[in-house]
Amino acid sequence: MHFRPWIAGALLVAGLAAGCAKDVTKDIEKLADRACACAEKKDTACAKQTLDDLVKLAQDNQEARGDEAKAKADGARMMRCVSEAGVSADDMMQAVRKLQQ
Repeated sequence: MHFRPWIAGALLVAGLAAGCAKDVTKDIEKLADRACACAEKKDTACAKQTLDDLVKLAQDNQEARGDEAKAKADGARMMRCVSEAGVSADDMMQAVRKLQQ
């Protein structure tokens, strides 16, 4: 089976939006937009920073809530764009692991 790194990110984002406190749906959408802008410029450093910002958003909002379907879609879009910008699957998985600690 071929690993698709954006799947892990989409699941991470969906989990972030499924809680019961702050609604992070718009925050995730903005991060996805930013990641795609990084991809258009082929700016790997920009995409890595965006991924780090997603991790920080998740860590700071562990009781987050929101539109889970939209979060999944934006999360998948973000991970595709991060990948297109040149962020490796290993770097994406490291971000996911940070959230599992």
